[in-house]
Amino acid sequence: MKRMSHRFARREDGSVTIDWVVLLAGLVLLAISVVGILASDVIDLGTTVSDQVESMADHSPG
Repeated sequence: MKRMSHRFARREDGSVTIDWVVLLAGLVLLAISVVGILASDVIDLGTTVSDQVESMADHSPG
C-alpha cells in the first residue's frame, strides 16, 4: 500500500487537468463576484428608469 501511494504521488498524469480545473474554478468565482457586485446597481438603474417613465406618463396630455 505504501508503495502504491508513493507511485501515485510521483506520477504527473492529470496535473494539467488539475491546473485547468483550478483556473476554471477561479474564473467562475470571479464571474459570480462581478455579477453579485453589479446586480444591485442594475436593479437600481431599472427602478430609476421605470420611475421616470411613469412620471413622464403622468405628465403627458390626454
